[in-house]
Amino acid sequence: MVVKVIFIIVLFVALAAIDIPQLIHNKQWKEIAVYASFLLIALVGTMLDQVFEYDFSRITNVFIKMVSRNLD
Repeated sequence: MVVKVIFIIVLFVALAAIDIPQLIHNKQWKEIAVYASFLLIALVGTMLDQVFEYDFSRITNVFIKMVSRNLD
């Protein structure tokens, strides 16, 4: 379990290290805030799924019902 956590954190830090320097260089502060927000949401979701084995089926079913209503 500890190995999973370390791997996930290293992966997300690597993603940020690739993308954020260019945003900082271009002084795109709002984009950095949005990027960091999405990255944090993805990190939490990944941790819940991979480390804590959270069952996302209820949330997925709600989204499916919402989308299917809008497509009808």
